Amino acid sequence: MSQSDPASLAEAARILRRLADDLEESAAALGSTARGPVNADPAGVPGAGVRQLRAVCEATAAGARGGGSALQKTAYALADHAHARSALADGARAAGLAVADAPHESTPRLTLTPGIAGIADAEQVAARARVLVEFTERRRALAESHGCREAALRDRLRELTATLEEVARTLR
Repeated sequence: MSQSDPASLAEAARILRRLADDLEESAAALGSTARGPVNADPAGVPGAGVRQLRAVCEATAAGARGGGSALQKTAYALADHAHARSALADGARAAGLAVADAPHESTPRLTLTPGIAGIADAEQVAARARVLVEFTERRRALAESHGCREAALRDRLRELTATLEEVARTLR
């Protein structure tokens, strides 16, 4: 997910919320039919079938809304991560570190810039090493935070999948 596009996730979230709205409207319409004095709706579906269909619409709407919410939060977190990643890279460059893009990692790689240093530069070499350690720690914390958000999204989507699988089992 580290290569995901926040705008695409936000659009998917919007679509899921719209689906949830549509399903909730359908459930409400079915609810008035299922509670009516007759045992079937105008199309001849038995009242129990209408109630089951309403329950499925409601459960599916809740799943779609939950998925949409999870994707929206993730879109925001990815945009925030991209900003923090950029700020880390800019700060590291300003501090004199070399910054390399790491396509399969959530943060850039940081190294000391190449150069020649000797005994006369010991203090400068030590200062550069401390800067590298500081920015490496920031990089680690940023990557860890991003990994936690990814894991939370996976867990939430697994929960929603299990809920919707249960809905599907009740239909069999």
